[in-house]
Amino acid sequence: RGVIGTISPVDQREAFAAGAYAVEICGMGGGSVALQVEGGICRPVRVDLAKVAGKTRLLPRTFLAEDSTSLSDAGKAYMARLLPPRPVTGITLL
Repeated sequence: RGVIGTISPVDQREAFAAGAYAVEICGMGGGSVALQVEGGICRPVRVDLAKVAGKTRLLPRTFLAEDSTSLSDAGKAYMARLLPPRPVTGITLL
């Protein structure tokens, strides 16, 4: 992310792990690094380039509410692990 205020500890930890693993797989002949999330646990995995080159993974339809313009509960649950708490932007004067 490009704004320091939107970096969550989870996002930072997972990005660092992906980068460290990418360096590791370079020594194994290369490949692509994907982040696999299962049961709320994220781990980097090596994927052959032929399996991912030129392919796009779309947002799962289950992540969208019926109106298709907002997130479903499943989408919110997935995104919540990546988003930091809302920052305090000011104080209320009484």
